[in-house]
Amino acid sequence: MGMPSDKMNMVSRRGFLGMGANATLAALVPPAHAYDADISLVHPRSIAIECGLEKPFKVLHVSDTHLSLMNGKELEDACRRKLHDDRNGSSFPHGTGERMLAATTAYARMKNLPIVHTGDLIDFVSEANLAVVDRFSASRDVYAVAGNHEWAFFMYTKREDVRFNRSLFLARHCAVFHNDMDVSVRTWGGVNLVAFDNWDFQVDEHQERAIKAAFSKGLPTVLLCHCPFYTPRLHADCMARTKGRYSDLLGIPADEMERICKATPSQVWRKPTARTTAFVEWLKGQSNLKAILCGHLHRYHSEQFSPSAMQYAVGANANGDAYEITFA
Repeated sequence: MGMPSDKMNMVSRRGFLGMGANATLAALVPPAHAYDADISLVHPRSIAIECGLEKPFKVLHVSDTHLSLMNGKELEDACRRKLHDDRNGSSFPHGTGERMLAATTAYARMKNLPIVHTGDLIDFVSEANLAVVDRFSASRDVYAVAGNHEWAFFMYTKREDVRFNRSLFLARHCAVFHNDMDVSVRTWGGVNLVAFDNWDFQVDEHQERAIKAAFSKGLPTVLLCHCPFYTPRLHADCMARTKGRYSDLLGIPADEMERICKATPSQVWRKPTARTTAFVEWLKGQSNLKAILCGHLHRYHSEQFSPSAMQYAVGANANGDAYEITFA
């Protein structure tokens, strides 16, 4: 699509435990989208991010597609069929994710736009979903980031341990998403796009080292993640929507987090570690940080994160939401 070559850091990991190789996956790829690629379903908002570039370029930012597909073999299992039917009912009416991904891909192709997807491309792990992900992400002009639903498999194993699921699926996901789903860096048009997985609202040691190394290059840098960082207005909105029970944000200040945990003890898992708190403060001081792109909330929100950077949360791709971003 006319973009410069990507630079991507990939981590080699052992093959996926207990599931077939990519050759098996290829045999399970569903036929091409069953829906017409109706670009009228995509209604992006236009924004500009100043990076001091001599040659501006554009990308399409989407998030939260929530593909909820299963193949025939998977649907033979009663538990999986119930999950499929439940998630294709009130949550995402049947075919919504696939229809919107087809429309989004067609829109991006028509306008010659690379796609940045900030998580929850899938609603749950299934062979059918991963087959579509593999086909979508194989394009060199797609950069997909992990969301919390990328690790949603508890409905099959009866284990609601997302950390366990993530360790189980990480190698497989890196292969089908064509990206290191823990932390990675790509350079597009003179801008460093730095992606990391923050499903647990934390930044670990490996991610911190990789992100800081990317910033040290001095290029204008955009951070990509699924869950938004704390900003005052967004936090107030989250708390209002949950009636004060919790806030789906990374880096909530210690005093506010203590108040939340006192009122809702189950939220202690979201409490930032000392490393995460220090990282957030460091990030706010990086003058080459130009923006944070995220999703997760299924609604638009933009707010100043630091002196040099805005944070843009995009609405759900399942609803046709998107940002058409000009980097200038």
